[in-house]
Amino acid sequence: MTKQIERNARGGNLLSAFELFRQASNDSMPEHHDNAEEWFELCWKYLQNGGDTRDGVYRPENNFCLRSMILTDFRRFSHLPVRFEEDLTIIIGSNGQGKSSILSAIAKTLSWFTASILKEDGSGQRLNEFSDIRNGSENQFTDISSHFSFGKGLKNIQLRLSRSVPGAAQKRDSEIKSAKEIADIWRVVNNKFTINLPVFAFYGVERSYSFTKSRTKFEKREDRFDAYTHALTGAGRFDHFSEWFISLHKISGAQKIADLHQLQEQVSYLEKAVITGISAVKPLLQEAQEKLKAALTEYEAKGSNDTLSAEIKMGIVSDAITSIVPSISRIWVDTSTGSDIIRVINDQLNVTVDQLSDGQRVFLGLIADLTRRIIMLNPLLSNPLAGQGIVLIDEIELHLHPKWQQEVIPNLRSVFPNIQFIISTHSPIVLSTADRRCVREFTTNLAGEDQILDMPSIQTKGSENSEILEQVMNVFSSPQNIAETHLLSEFEASLTADEDNLSQDSQDLYNKIQSHFGLQSSQKHKADSLMRLNKLKNKIRRSKSEGKNQG
Repeated sequence: MTKQIERNARGGNLLSAFELFRQASNDSMPEHHDNAEEWFELCWKYLQNGGDTRDGVYRPENNFCLRSMILTDFRRFSHLPVRFEEDLTIIIGSNGQGKSSILSAIAKTLSWFTASILKEDGSGQRLNEFSDIRNGSENQFTDISSHFSFGKGLKNIQLRLSRSVPGAAQKRDSEIKSAKEIADIWRVVNNKFTINLPVFAFYGVERSYSFTKSRTKFEKREDRFDAYTHALTGAGRFDHFSEWFISLHKISGAQKIADLHQLQEQVSYLEKAVITGISAVKPLLQEAQEKLKAALTEYEAKGSNDTLSAEIKMGIVSDAITSIVPSISRIWVDTSTGSDIIRVINDQLNVTVDQLSDGQRVFLGLIADLTRRIIMLNPLLSNPLAGQGIVLIDEIELHLHPKWQQEVIPNLRSVFPNIQFIISTHSPIVLSTADRRCVREFTTNLAGEDQILDMPSIQTKGSENSEILEQVMNVFSSPQNIAETHLLSEFEASLTADEDNLSQDSQDLYNKIQSHFGLQSSQKHKADSLMRLNKLKNKIRRSKSEGKNQG
């Protein structure tokens, strides 16, 4: 059995390598401890190996992602299979079809990974026996069955969350062993040597910008495992980002002051030496004085700047936010009033975050929260935004102007290249930026019974919004219950064959189109085109008629 496990481990099976590491570590024979280091190294490499691709983007060698999920008697679904893409999946459907329920099911599942990363045998979010079990379920239980993969050596990670109805004759237990095993590896390896960890986060429709400051000390925000706190509740925590961002500023300022004090002490020591007659140290004194002068000049120019690591972190935050939030070109901590205030340049105006619009704050809060979490969890990457993980966003277009909707998916994919995004949307604009393979729309199976999620029939990426509305979302591009919507079609129907001039009815409709939509509107231009086309058709008819008469 051990030989087979060894072959599996050397063949790239992470679970086998970790099992051998634990066996060797617990062995009482010292000579076996060398084997423990060998198996540990295999685990570490599996978790950490990666490199830049030809396009210069870092890619992990073994990516953790959700492949598929089956919901059984979960909320409104009797049976719903869902397949996910490794990079991006967008779920669309009408209100009440269950998009949020799917994201909630994923969040509950992921919580069992984060719980066991934080603590051995930790417990994640349990299914609720009242709100999560479908009414009228004949099975008397609900299941969330998930299939994950983690690189070439772990292609089939299965787990199931289950809950029985109250008073069920037989209790149905969850099967979460595989989640705990993977989380144990992340936790144990990280405890021995720091590694990059995956980010898991969920942003629901009730996400908001929080004005409330928590009572947590700044030091807590520097604990990298705080990145998992409230990560899967659906809310997001801009207040946590604020505390962390300000703490970086404070830490960097304290370090800079400490460096200045050290230089000042060095200058003072050398000055005393010169005074006592040790002239040989004069060159050293002059050099130290020049360094102190330069450091003071830099400190006064930059204020309480960061140490290198803090400076890099704050720069990464700024780059991420300014790349994704179109109106913001800078974010920093202002201490000029004696208080720590986060300010931004928004549309070229210097404002506090509290002075942004509600929509801007919510969107900024999402991006800032995600950026903080992924930076904290990936300390070994030169660009921690290239860390991996799974991020869920419900109704991603929430509060976004149409122009921002066109940019949000490409920008997220560019800034966070190794995140598996699973999102929902009602926006045809968002869909027009995503490939058809990434889109899942609600439909029914061939028997017309159970719901399924399938790709749309047309390509969405680059398609016009009106086409996506009508062909994918089954919605007319113009509201049909408004009389003005039908003016153009009524005008077209009123045009009379063999008459170049407009009838009185046609003229009245044309005037209405011109008056309602305006002289420069597309509707008015279409009406003009219809008139020209009608005249051309009449000309062709007359020409054919004259030809027949001559014949």
